[in-house]
Amino acid sequence: MSIENPTLAHFRHFSSLFTNFSSTFVVSALQIAHFMQNKPNFQKAQMNASRVSTRDYENVTLGERGKNKPNSKPIQTQSNPIKANKMPKQTQYKPKQTQFQRQKMFSDVLNINRFTPRNEQGNSLADPLKPDCFCYLCRLNLIMMDRRIIINADDFGLCDGVNEAVAQAHSDGILTSATIMANMPAAGKAVEIAKQLPTLGVGVHLNLTEGPPLSKDDSIKSLLGSDGQFAYSPFILSFLSVAGHKIREAIRAELAAQIQWVIDNGLKPTHLDSHKHIHAFPSLFSIVCQLARRFGIGAIRWPSEPKELLRIPWPLTGIDGRRRAQKIRIMARINRMQNQDFLKNDAFLGIAHTGKIDVNFFKAVALYNSAATVEVMTHPGFADGLHPDKTRLLHQRKVELDALCSGKTKQYFKDAGIKLVHYGKL
Repeated sequence: MSIENPTLAHFRHFSSLFTNFSSTFVVSALQIAHFMQNKPNFQKAQMNASRVSTRDYENVTLGERGKNKPNSKPIQTQSNPIKANKMPKQTQYKPKQTQFQRQKMFSDVLNINRFTPRNEQGNSLADPLKPDCFCYLCRLNLIMMDRRIIINADDFGLCDGVNEAVAQAHSDGILTSATIMANMPAAGKAVEIAKQLPTLGVGVHLNLTEGPPLSKDDSIKSLLGSDGQFAYSPFILSFLSVAGHKIREAIRAELAAQIQWVIDNGLKPTHLDSHKHIHAFPSLFSIVCQLARRFGIGAIRWPSEPKELLRIPWPLTGIDGRRRAQKIRIMARINRMQNQDFLKNDAFLGIAHTGKIDVNFFKAVALYNSAATVEVMTHPGFADGLHPDKTRLLHQRKVELDALCSGKTKQYFKDAGIKLVHYGKL
């Protein structure tokens, strides 16, 4: 009988122990994996298990650590953490915050009242304003800037109600400029009012879409209907100006006649703009630039409205206004590449908010506009003499007049350090 080497015997002993340990480890690992697969709340159960405390734990474990016990008792839970997960603790239901609620909260912080209640015309209700939470550093930066704002009234001379409102908005409010529609019935009265207001800048509101022409040129007939009035919309007029040379000559003759009429009546035009923004069409903008050079007029309205006006913190706008502002912005950028000699303003406000200009809008102009030289387009007026079929701004004109003369509006501009000017002062 052979005797086994002691070293070899020890080796076999340790080998068997290692094999048993390995098999036990593998089995345990498989059991744990199976347990975790069938118990999704295993991790939560382990967390609850760590917080389990019983009377024995308090008496024995804490007694072993020392005599000092915590002031508050440990959390009492069920002894079986797995069963505890099957009956979750009831908590108070909290509804999920919607995107609209988050936007409303953000609007309240910026305090320009995007969600301010409005009346049937879409205007803010009375006294909707709150104390401002605008960043004081940003506000200080705007106050230190040399900001100049031109507040212009379009349609001067359209009717007696508009003429009266323009005079009141300049005398009692912040209106600094107005543009005359030379071919309209009340244009002569507008000239008389302008002469009585020497601080009011007066330009020409070029018009090819409404009323009779002033030009006696035979080519002007191509722009008229059977009733002798302008017959084409701005889009068709722009298309025809590209397609036909005679149409361009008729347009040039009529626009020159309107400018000449204002000059012949004793006024020096400070700038040129247009009804329905027809001068923004690139095919017509070149003609307007030629006429500005011919008559020695130094400025032409550049209707480029920043995109920032379409979102918070600026007041709410309509879909039609946003689309109109986008189209005119594109054309304005094309015109700037054509000729920028007569473009004096850095930005333009009022296209997207046409029909919605009120005290809140002027508050936003004072607080959030950061351009150096800005023109704001307004349409003040009284309803007397306005025809519903020819203008969509009826009651809104009175709202804009009240906003221009409001004491709050004046205070906003004063606190912001804004200098009110017209194109003749640039």
